[in-house]
Order: sequence, then structure tokens, then C-alpha cells
Amino acid sequence: MLVGLASIVGSGLISPKGGMMRPVVVPLAILMVATLGCGSSSKSPPDPGNNPGAGGSGGDPVGGGPDGGIDDPDGGTVNTACSRVGSETRLTTTGSPARMPAIAWDGSGYLVVWSDERQGNGDIYAAKVDANGTKSSEWVVVEGPEQSRSPTIARVGDGYVVAWFDTTPIGADVKIIALDSGGKPSGMPSLLAASTSDNPRPIVAPAFNGAAVAWSDKKGTVPSASVALVNGSAQLTVPAVSLGNGTAAAEFPAPAGGDGKLAVFYSDGRDGHANIRATLFSEQLTAQQDVVVRDAPNDAFNVRATWDGEQFVAAWEDLRVQDREYIFLSRLSPSGTASNSVTVPESDADGSWPTLARAKSGVAIAYYQFRGGPPQIFVSYMNKAGDFVRSDVQVSQTTGRARFPSIAFDGNSTLGVAWEDTRAGHQEVYFARVQCP
Repeated sequence: MLVGLASIVGSGLISPKGGMMRPVVVPLAILMVATLGCGSSSKSPPDPGNNPGAGGSGGDPVGGGPDGGIDDPDGGTVNTACSRVGSETRLTTTGSPARMPAIAWDGSGYLVVWSDERQGNGDIYAAKVDANGTKSSEWVVVEGPEQSRSPTIARVGDGYVVAWFDTTPIGADVKIIALDSGGKPSGMPSLLAASTSDNPRPIVAPAFNGAAVAWSDKKGTVPSASVALVNGSAQLTVPAVSLGNGTAAAEFPAPAGGDGKLAVFYSDGRDGHANIRATLFSEQLTAQQDVVVRDAPNDAFNVRATWDGEQFVAAWEDLRVQDREYIFLSRLSPSGTASNSVTVPESDADGSWPTLARAKSGVAIAYYQFRGGPPQIFVSYMNKAGDFVRSDVQVSQTTGRARFPSIAFDGNSTLGVAWEDTRAGHQEVYFARVQCP
């Protein structure tokens, strides 16, 4: 089954402007909506170290399987279902909490970074995982007395740029470091911004032959968001600029770049509640357009984004329906035209934390979701026509809590997924592979 943008708008659930109408009865053959919830406040990001996640309302999977193939833009037909490849790999085994992994593809394997407490406070560690899902090595990237948390990684040229935050008495310092082609530090960490937010949660993405780094901050007591550009050596090339109108709250910035283009999505409060907007930037971080991506009742937050080779795709948590957290998704053209937003299938259950990666002929969305038990990691897939391809795939098989996924594409048909998992009695990092059309 394909759930298209046009069919959802026509059902009466989505207004032509992207807002949610009052609920109506829709046959499951037409639409299966996934309701999601994480229990985090729309005004502050989830605590990357201590948030136990939301208690789920449960719900059995709605179901829905593949109904044949879809046309591949390059010709032929692609399979309509993602599937997990092989078994899960436990990447950390020290007995100390390992949290909030982020993942990137290096051309022959995956590089995974995370916050690790084996030496007391959180340090940043990295591991190499080959294309078959086997861990080959592990090393420390950043260590010290600071609590280093929430790492994020982007492939830039032959190396990487990693950003994270260190907690401080008044907030957190956003820091960056360059890694070489093997994932080892090629310089010293540097301070990018001193934030008064206690969880600035930086996100890094490739942009303009370097990387864009976005983070949350505060202007007085009002949440704010900023973005800066760095090169492959993690040196600042364009100083930070602020998102939003300067007076309303701006939070959860998420950059997405590719092919000489950059968009930064963020949660914006100028309408009296949080909607999703995106700013298109030039190479000098001159704002070219500021686009409304989501305009609907109640709040939307925790946005993430990617470039799929033709357009930007963003996903976020959304409270427009009965104040429950659905995950919604929208596409944004390079010229600044946003599509109607749609819900990510597939089950009526609570969940959170969407993250995206370009796939062979579309976009894969990883998230965690409660489906009648502890949260598990799932992956859904949308093709470039804007159709969700049934069915999604459950990636984790935990008896604990699987949360905070990160996903990366290998350039062929496989995606690597890393996540935080408590099946060992505390947080550890796990990895698995998924094949998508």
C-alpha cells in the first residue's frame, strides 16, 4: 500500500494548508495513521542523559504490508518494504552508561560516536563498524572532567566534523572537533558557542564544502536558535546567525545541506504556539527565504531534516491531534515551496525522536515507538513522490528501552542504525542494518 500526499489531503484529515482538521472516520485501506508521543515538553528538548522516556499508551500494530512494487526513478521496480539485515550488534560492553549515538557512512563502513561514562563523566567515544555490521575498533575522541553529551557527526570531504556540548554552571558549551578519514582526532576541540541553555543539542550537517552546525540558546529567558558554518578542519568560516524573528521563541534547529544548498528547520513561537519554519541560506549565511513548513494548532518541536538529492525533507513531533505526539513529515523544495505535512505510519502508539537519512530512491525515517510494550526502534520509508511504502521495519529487539536512533545511508541500498538501549540494565549502544528500496 502507498499512502500519498494527495490521498491524505483528500481524506479530510489534512487541510490543503497542512493543518489538521477535526478527526473523521477513514477506512484503514485508505489511511493508517501513527500516533506518537515521547512525554517531553514542547518547550525543552529531551534530556539526553537522564530522560527515562515516555510511558506509552501502547496499542497493537495497525498492520499493513507491501502491495507490490513502485516505480524506481532510475527505471525498474523497487521493493516496497524495508527489512533488517542480519542481527543486532552491541557496540559498548563496559558496564557504564553509553548514550545518544550518532552515525555516519565513510565509504566502506560506519563511524559511530556516543557519550560514554566509563571514566566517570561523559566522554566522546567512537567505533568503526564495517559494511557487514561487525565492530572492528573503538577509541576515545574527547575526554576530560567535563560532562560531554549529545554528539553529532557529519562526513565532510575525507573526514568528519563532530559537535557536542559540555555542561557548565550556567548552561552548556557547544564544541567541535575534526576527525580524519579513519575517525581519529586531527586537531583539538574548540569552543563554538557558550550557550545559556542547559541542553543546546547541537546538530551538524554537510553544507557548502564544509558543515553547518546549529544549536539552541537563550536570549534572556526566551529560547533562541543559531547556526554557523565551519570547514572540514572544524574551523569557523561564517559566524553564527540567529533564526526566527528575534522576539519569539526559536528552538530545535536542524540543518540540512547538499548540492550547494542549505536549509535550517526550527520550531518557532511567533504564532503564540510552536510551528515549524525553515530558513534557506546562502554560503555567507544570508537568509534568502523563511518558509512556514507547518501551520497547525498546538505545538510542533524536535525537528530533524535531510537533503534527498532533490529537496529537503523534515520530520518532527506534533501535537495537533488530541494533544498527542504524532510524527509529521514535510518536503521543502530548493525554491522554498513546502508540501502538505503527512504523518509517518504505521501504528497507533506513542513514540518519539525522528531522524532521517537519504536512501536509494527516497528517505528513511528512524524513530522509537511504543507498540504495546517497551519502546523499540522502527524505520519507515518515503519515496521521492511523497508516498510512504508499507510496511515499516522493527529494528531493535530489546527487552529494555530502545531510544534515540541515528541513521546513515551507505550509498547503495543499506542503512546503518545506531541507538541507545537498556536491555543490559543501563544504557548501551546497539547497531543494526536495514535495507530499503
